[in-house]
Amino acid sequence: MTDTSSDAEISFQQAMEAFNSSNLDLAIDLFKTTISLSPDHADAYNHLGEAHFKKEEYQDSVDSFNKALEIQPNHTQAKSNLGVAQWNLDNLNRTISESAENIEGVNQDTLHRSPEPPTQPVESAINEKDDQITTAIESEQPIFLISEAIRFGWNTMKNNLVFFIAILIVSMLIGIAPDVIERLVSSIPIRIVVGIPFWVLNLVIWMGLIRIALRLHDNKDVGFTDLFSCFPLFFNYLFGSILYGLIIFVGMILLIIPGIIWAIKFQFYSYFIVDEGLGPIEALKRSSLITKGSKWNLFLFGLLLILINVLGALCLLVGLFATIPTAMIAVSFVYRKLAVTDVKETY
Repeated sequence: MTDTSSDAEISFQQAMEAFNSSNLDLAIDLFKTTISLSPDHADAYNHLGEAHFKKEEYQDSVDSFNKALEIQPNHTQAKSNLGVAQWNLDNLNRTISESAENIEGVNQDTLHRSPEPPTQPVESAINEKDDQITTAIESEQPIFLISEAIRFGWNTMKNNLVFFIAILIVSMLIGIAPDVIERLVSSIPIRIVVGIPFWVLNLVIWMGLIRIALRLHDNKDVGFTDLFSCFPLFFNYLFGSILYGLIIFVGMILLIIPGIIWAIKFQFYSYFIVDEGLGPIEALKRSSLITKGSKWNLFLFGLLLILINVLGALCLLVGLFATIPTAMIAVSFVYRKLAVTDVKETY
């Protein structure tokens, strides 16, 4: 039994590597192998559905997400994915139905006189409808409710409050360490030598908090080690943050509003770096893609998160131990909602 479980986990990790490298056929085969070894592997069914979705195999995608929810009814990622996949499947079925009606409406005399059946108009109609579906995905993409995201963040925070308090205290202590050292040490060279490692550690911890939020969203176990697990991604995150800051700086010079728009457009770069290990340029591109059509909703969402954290700070700062985790999980929820619609890898 242990060997089978181990083989299933190895197969699942190989499937994820194939999925992240866009080798979808191999990923599908490996996810199916995982399921054959571990029939109750809800995550394997969920990611199998995502692979089918990226191949635009919407019926298989819906079936896989439903199976994941049969095994684990509270699998939030599968729930989110199912809604988007079902939407695409309904549009595809509507396209087929309308195409069939077009065929039935063709004059039979015209069919007899035609040397070839009129397949081209039907194909054109299908292609045109497919373009409309793709346009809808790209331009009306905000498939998330702000209230749903906040509610999910709040409930997840309540279920993990002690853990969040602990990791936030650790994060804050490491964050203020450079200031304490600066007051205790007068030598500037020593300040620099001691300060740089803490600065690096703070960036790693910030990535760790993102990873923790994503893992909690995905119903996975988390621990203190996750807080320091992103060291290999440090330079990707560093250069991504520099580019993101430069983009916003240029936008602010251009009468502020472009800076706000670009800040929203590229805000998920860090999530793609942590979640998929992408390089800074690719992460910024992917963030740009998934936020199309969602910027106004994301702007309102961001304002609400600021308000929530201000209220937390007003509660003698103690409230921040609840509001910061709520905001972290809510943002991860929105990221997952938007990222699942990333079907076309064109920028």
